[in-house]
Amino acid sequence: MNSFINVTKILGTAIASCLVAWGVITNNNIILFSIIALFFILQYIFIKRIDYKPQNKTSAFKSSIKYILKSKSKYKIIYALKTNHIIERQFVPLYLYIVLEDFPLFSSIIIVSLLLQTITIMLIGKYSDKNISKSNDLLTIIKIIITGVFLFVKNKIMISFNKTLSDNFEKVYETSIQNIIKESKEDHDLLSSVGQMSLCFTEIFVFIILAILSSLIGNKIFIIIFILSILSTIL
Repeated sequence: MNSFINVTKILGTAIASCLVAWGVITNNNIILFSIIALFFILQYIFIKRIDYKPQNKTSAFKSSIKYILKSKSKYKIIYALKTNHIIERQFVPLYLYIVLEDFPLFSSIIIVSLLLQTITIMLIGKYSDKNISKSNDLLTIIKIIITGVFLFVKNKIMISFNKTLSDNFEKVYETSIQNIIKESKEDHDLLSSVGQMSLCFTEIFVFIILAILSSLIGNKIFIIIFILSILSTIL
């Protein structure tokens, strides 16, 4: 199920990337923004049509805050550490764009990477679903190596190839983490809420630090981002 959900998300992102790349390259902003507005309206309509009837009437916010402040669970720490992976995922495309200085090539790499992810998820995702512990160890090692490459490689072709590998294994790595949490005997709805709040709180803190540092050291901030991601993966 995780694999199927990820594949549909990847395909949607790939289509969106194609549209954005086409809009930027052709400088056709009117059609580009019209497409974005259309999909936004469609999303709004479909959300409105969902017959959502919450079963639990207790305050998710209060329960989550209480869990974060009082619980000694490892799960809130896992989510907090994932912040560095999310920041890395947001900044790697920017890093690649700065290195390549070629938007059409940059867009092509992103789109090809996304299409390859569908194959990776279907092949490795099944293994990850069935062998949670072993796959997590294997994917952790692979992710550390791939992230570490960004620190040392300066060749544009190698960085582009590594970006494709990073995207492909990142999706499976995320699935592996979700499977670990899924095995928990705790309330999954509560864990989901706690996870999002832990991410938000930690993101604010980490982003503030990175923003201050980037004003002092410039592009070298990427080195810190990659190191934080490696440390988070190991921990």
